[in-house]
Amino acid sequence: MDKNEINEKIEKGYVHFTSIIEVLGKPKEHIEQAIKGYVEKIKTNRNFIILDENFSEAKPVEGQLFSIFVELEALAKNSEELVFFCFDYMPSSIEIIEPEEIKYKNNEFSGFLNDLQARLHGIDMALKQYKAKNTNLIKNSAVLLRNMVILILQQGPKRSEEISKKIGLPVDKIENILKIMLKENRIKKKGKNYEIK
Repeated sequence: MDKNEINEKIEKGYVHFTSIIEVLGKPKEHIEQAIKGYVEKIKTNRNFIILDENFSEAKPVEGQLFSIFVELEALAKNSEELVFFCFDYMPSSIEIIEPEEIKYKNNEFSGFLNDLQARLHGIDMALKQYKAKNTNLIKNSAVLLRNMVILILQQGPKRSEEISKKIGLPVDKIENILKIMLKENRIKKKGKNYEIK
């Protein structure tokens, strides 16, 4: 799209902007495919026109993770869609190139704010559901770990290091579980060995 075509779109209410979207994860090949898939998804959205895309090389960061980003130059159908772009695609930065000013009529702005509130409520609900599922998962994991400890101790007294090897968790994590089980009076400790009561 040339400059004249871009200007025609801006006159119709489009917003010309640049954006950087980052992806962090592993393995390297996965994040490279993921970010390309992300850009393809944006291209299928009729509210946006991608003018240019520049992908970085995936680079190692902390631990075994990799980071990659794409810089996009694009047109959004209007300023509302640009805000929704931020919610839907979570860019790390955004810069409006044109127009210089964005104006709203009060009824249009009210509609936009109501749409924004609906999306925020949707995000809030999803976070609450995620938190509830996560809490449930943590509780179930704790019960599972305690049951594994009981099964191991049914074979006879064991030291925390032995339990750690059988379960596959670090000794310090196992010792935390054992302390809780001692307080709950489910197991007892004789010397350095733990056993069922």
